[in-house]
Amino acid sequence: MTLHRDLQPFFKAEGLLTVDHPLLRMSSASATAINDEYQRRLDSIHQSFRDKDWISFLDTFEAPYQLLAFAVVSEQMTDIEYWETLRFVWMSTENPFQCLGHCVRLFSSRRAGRDRLMSDQDRATLDGLPEKLTIYRGYSVNFQNKKGISWTLKSEVAHRLGGRRGRYMANEQAEIREETVKKEDIVAYMNFRNEEEIIYLEDFCGDVARNDARTEEHMAVIRNCLGI
Repeated sequence: MTLHRDLQPFFKAEGLLTVDHPLLRMSSASATAINDEYQRRLDSIHQSFRDKDWISFLDTFEAPYQLLAFAVVSEQMTDIEYWETLRFVWMSTENPFQCLGHCVRLFSSRRAGRDRLMSDQDRATLDGLPEKLTIYRGYSVNFQNKKGISWTLKSEVAHRLGGRRGRYMANEQAEIREETVKKEDIVAYMNFRNEEEIIYLEDFCGDVARNDARTEEHMAVIRNCLGI
């Protein structure tokens, strides 16, 4: 049996049959097993899309593609659903600079209820911060990620994350940016990883953030999964 036609462009020859698709990363000796799991996930996203169960919908996609899946379906959401679901998907986003254009667009939305990006505790923490504060961003010259929307209140966190590519890889030639900003210009404070993260978009005022070359291809694949 051959792989499902949707999976064939994402096939890798690595001993076992291996696919790396936005909906399925899997290795197996059996094409049938891979196809069955892909079909199960297809059925799942179609059902959750019909039910508007956005968390289940996004959670079915592989983690690196969940933010792109959110971008595909976000117009179907209410304002509150939009912000609460964006917070959920941001927790699993590992390399936002690869789809930075979409990140800027999504976080700069003028939809009502943006405070729902934050938990009650995080909103209280942001409210208690001074009107001007110093934020830090770590980056690596090798990754072209000097500009971004994710900052932190802790310089040591910026240094630790500065050269990281993916959740588990170590720093590589980390550099640190430091900015003094107004609290009113901060989009959100998030501390779900104990990193005191600040979402700050001023890097892109009057500028257009770009996406990685494969980002639009992956979004087209996600649309194809949904038949839209």
